[in-house]
Amino acid sequence: MLTAWKGLLHKDFRMGRTWLLTGIFIVVAVNLFIAFRVPSMEKRFGWSLLPVTLHLFYWPVYLYSSLQVEAKQLHQWLHNTQSALRLVTSKLLNGLLAMLISLLISAAYPSYLFYILIREGHILVRDGTSAFSAEWVRFGFTALGSFLWISLSLSLLVLLLWSAYRRLNPYTGKWTWLVTAVGGISLLLLFGKWVHTDLYLWLTQWGFIPYTLPGEANVTPYIGEYLFDFLLNTGLFFLSCRLIEKVEV
Repeated sequence: MLTAWKGLLHKDFRMGRTWLLTGIFIVVAVNLFIAFRVPSMEKRFGWSLLPVTLHLFYWPVYLYSSLQVEAKQLHQWLHNTQSALRLVTSKLLNGLLAMLISLLISAAYPSYLFYILIREGHILVRDGTSAFSAEWVRFGFTALGSFLWISLSLSLLVLLLWSAYRRLNPYTGKWTWLVTAVGGISLLLLFGKWVHTDLYLWLTQWGFIPYTLPGEANVTPYIGEYLFDFLLNTGLFFLSCRLIEKVEV
């Protein structure tokens, strides 16, 4: 069983290798363009953050691309000896690995520019605190965790829509895209309304976590919010796997 699982991970990695290398090439090309075409160091730093920010969508796009490749041989993929849960988990893990590699490379140039700007006094840190103090390091890891969590949530939404599309396709035919799009937009609108209800606030705003951002800004995270997001993402994952198991090929 373990050998089959490793083989599945390796297969999905090889499948996404071209996407990973292409993404790295684009990131390097963009940073080289910024380095040679943008004269101001401050502007260079600002523009170099764009590829980093766009990595928020890297994981969902990677997952969708991998699923679309499998769609061309759906019968073979779904009749794998591995369960749908393992098939999807393998793609999510490979997407995470590819994203982290690309994100690390993408963040190297702006990190270098940030260091230069700090050293030359172009960026001042409040109260003379070092930019690499424990406060800023904690903020960096917190921001990275939130970044990855949002990207995972988007990936699971893509997974749900893809699974729903494949499940509905035998029944709705050429209208499947429209039905899936309308359903997805409706769910997002309903969720947007739900998070502003008193019931949502009552369910999530408990377990206050005291946390202060570097600078003057404060945030108010709650354990209830993290728990709700975790349960929601878990539900999306298992619902998607169930839909994939029910796909007719």
